[in-house]
Amino acid sequence: MVHATKKILSEYSSPLLQYRSSDSGKGLVLPGKKSPIDYQLLIDAVSQHAAVCVTDREGRLFYVNEKLCAISGYCAEELLGQNYRLFLSNEYSEAFHEQLWQTLADGQIWRGELKQITRHEMDFWVDATATPFAEGAGGPGLYVFVQTDITSFKQTEAALQTSEEKHRALLEQANDAIVLVDMDGWLVAANRRAEKLTGYVREELVNMHMQQLVPECVRSELLDLHQDVLEKKCDSFHGGVVLRKDGGVLPVDLSCAVVESGGQRVIQSILRDITSRKMMETELIRARIAAERANRAKTEFMSRISHELRTPLNAILGFGQLMQTDETEPLADSHREGINQILNAGWHLLELIEDVLNFSQIETGSLRVELCAVSARDVLQECRDLLEPLAAERNITLELMPVAEHIMLLADRVRLKEILLNLGSNAIKYNKINGCVSFSALVESGKVRINVSDTGIGIRPEKMRQLFEPFERLGQEDSAIQGSGLGLVIAKRLTELMGGNLGVWSEAGVGSTFWVDLKLME
Repeated sequence: MVHATKKILSEYSSPLLQYRSSDSGKGLVLPGKKSPIDYQLLIDAVSQHAAVCVTDREGRLFYVNEKLCAISGYCAEELLGQNYRLFLSNEYSEAFHEQLWQTLADGQIWRGELKQITRHEMDFWVDATATPFAEGAGGPGLYVFVQTDITSFKQTEAALQTSEEKHRALLEQANDAIVLVDMDGWLVAANRRAEKLTGYVREELVNMHMQQLVPECVRSELLDLHQDVLEKKCDSFHGGVVLRKDGGVLPVDLSCAVVESGGQRVIQSILRDITSRKMMETELIRARIAAERANRAKTEFMSRISHELRTPLNAILGFGQLMQTDETEPLADSHREGINQILNAGWHLLELIEDVLNFSQIETGSLRVELCAVSARDVLQECRDLLEPLAAERNITLELMPVAEHIMLLADRVRLKEILLNLGSNAIKYNKINGCVSFSALVESGKVRINVSDTGIGIRPEKMRQLFEPFERLGQEDSAIQGSGLGLVIAKRLTELMGGNLGVWSEAGVGSTFWVDLKLME
C-alpha cells in the first residue's frame, strides 16, 4: 500500500508538498527543506484519530488506513481500486456528488457530514474534510479524506430530536397552557393552549418577555418567582394572573420546573386557568355570607321572641301559683287539676324558652363563662339531690360513686350544673323502668372526666352523628317525653366554652354513658 502511494505521489508536483526519492527509499520534502520527512509518520499520526483515505480524480481509492477499515467493515484489499461512493448512502443525489468533486477539482477544501454504509449495510456518520493536493498538469490529482466517526453523536442527536418531538407533542396535547422561558425570562416556546389563554399567536409569544404577560403591579413579584425557581426554592405559585392581549386579566395557578430543551436549560411553566374555580369560590363566599346573615337574623329573632314570650309567661306562672296556694279562696278539685296542668305546661314552655335563649347567646358569641375552681364531689352531689324527685317519679335509682374530696376542676359552676342536670335528666327520662343512673368522676392525663351513665334504651350507631344537631330528637318527637332538641347541643357548646370536651358511648338496648372532660386544678 505504501509503495502504491509513493508511485502515485511521485507523478505529481506541488509548490507546498512534493514527494522525492531519498537514500532510504521514501520521504517527503517540504519547500526549503533539504532532508526528507517520512510521510508514513504523518499518515500514521493522523490515523490515530481519524479514518483516512486517498482518492484520485475519479474517486478511486488507492489508500485507506486501518481506522477506516475498522469503521466500514471492509479490509484494505477490498477497498483499493473501488470508488469512494461505495461508502456513501444512496440518499445523496447526483447533484451532491458533482458538487463535492467539483469543489475538490477546483482546488478547494470540502467539509461536511456524510452518512455512509458499512459492508454489513449499517449506517455510520463521519465528519469529513477533503483536501486536494499533489497538483499535476490538469489540477489536483489526489484528494485526501480525513474523517472522524460521529455515529454516536448523531445517534444521541437523533434520540434527542425524537425526545423533543415527543415533548412537543405532549405540550400540544396538554389541557393546560405551557410556555418555555429561558434563563433571562424570554419565551422560547408555547403550546396552543397558551395561545388560547393569552390571546396571542405563537409567533408573538416567542418574541415576548414573561413580564409582558402580567400586569405591571405584579412584575417584580414574577421576577422574584423566576429567580426562586432557578435556585429551586419553589416550584409553584397560586393566585397568579395573566394579562391577555385584549387587556383582560385571568387568574391562574402556576407550576414551574427547570428542564432541558434543545440543548439549553429552560423553565417549563404550566399555567392553569382557574377562572371557573374563582367564580365558584366567589359564589360560595356570597352564599356563606348570605347564610351567616340569615342565621344571625334567625338567632336574633329567636332571642327577641324568647324575651317577649318570657314576660307574659312569667305572669301566667305567677298568677297560677297564687291561685294554687290561695288559702282564703281555695280551689275546687277540678279547678286545682286545671291549674296544675297550666303550671306544668308553663314550666315546660319556660324551659324551652331558656334553651332557645341560651342557644341564641351561644350562636352569637354573647354567652360568657366565668371559670373558677369547682369541687367535683360537691357539684355531683348537688346535681344528684336536684334530680332525686324526677328519678323517684319514674322509679329510677340514682347512684353517686365515691369521689375524692380533693378533685378540683376548672369550670363555670353554674354552667357545669346546667350541663350535668341536662345529662342526668335525659338519663332518667330515656331510661327503662326500674333502671339506674350513676355519676362518677376520675382523674386522667391532667383532666377530670365526669361520667353520667344509664341503663336506658341506648342510641343506634347510625343516629350518633345526629346526636348533637340543633332541634334533633332522634325520632322521639312524637313520644310522651318532652324536650326541645337543644339540651345536648347547649351542653356540648358550654363544655367547649370552658375548654373541655363532651362525648358519648352508647349501645342500643344496653344504655349510654355521656362524659365531660375538663381541666384538672392542681
